[in-house]
Amino acid sequence: MTKVWDWLIEKYNECIAKLNEYEFLKEWVPDPIKLDINEYIVAETTSQFHGLMCRREAEIRAAPQGKSKEMPRMFHKCFSGDPEYNKITLEEYANFRKK
Repeated sequence: MTKVWDWLIEKYNECIAKLNEYEFLKEWVPDPIKLDINEYIVAETTSQFHGLMCRREAEIRAAPQGKSKEMPRMFHKCFSGDPEYNKITLEEYANFRKK
């Protein structure tokens, strides 16, 4: 699919270049498209995943209790901010996988 977009952009830019050959059209001719479609797709996909992850993290931080089967005694402490992260005890950390 990206090959088709690349081809379309290339053909569009060729048309723009051809129109620029006519002096009387220059003020109406748009600028050529400068787009790397592959880079654009990756950037947009990354942006969308980031947004999804931010919303999910906000949900978890709002109510972290019971959100982890692997670390039920510790997970909510790390994500709730209560207690502060640097106030978690060594004993709590050592037992973080206990159920």
